[in-house]
Amino acid sequence: MTRLIALCSVLALAACATSGDAPIVAEAPGAEPALGSIPPGGLEKGTCGALLWTRSVAGEPQLIFRSNAAKGAEVRYRGAMVALELAEARGRSVFGQQLEQTFRPAAADAPAISVHVLTETGAPFDGGVYTRAARITLTRDDGWEVVTPVVGVLGCAA
Repeated sequence: MTRLIALCSVLALAACATSGDAPIVAEAPGAEPALGSIPPGGLEKGTCGALLWTRSVAGEPQLIFRSNAAKGAEVRYRGAMVALELAEARGRSVFGQQLEQTFRPAAADAPAISVHVLTETGAPFDGGVYTRAARITLTRDDGWEVVTPVVGVLGCAA
């Protein structure tokens, strides 16, 4: 019953967050997520960017997105690290990151995916802000969209 409620919640969140006619997929409980964990680490000294986490199947925090305002971003898609470049950005800029950004793979031979990040800022801290609400919409190379709720920080590394 708990799994059914969780699946319905994911479907409801995905339905609210999707635009257009793209199909929506909710991954089955226990399935490997569309975006896997990336190597731990923060931002490079002297740079600004975003770090976003979700929960793993086991309930542990999992870093799945890291961006650098000057260099792009990185994710793990289907087990492989994918370097992304900023394709579009809208909204106000917070610590070098606009609140709505779309990234696409930097390499021509990378999977044809799109990563859309939407954030709302929350409480500030020295050198950054926490996200109050955030989500990543992954448009997979097969055209399906996967919406992942995330938490994180936008900031600069001194």
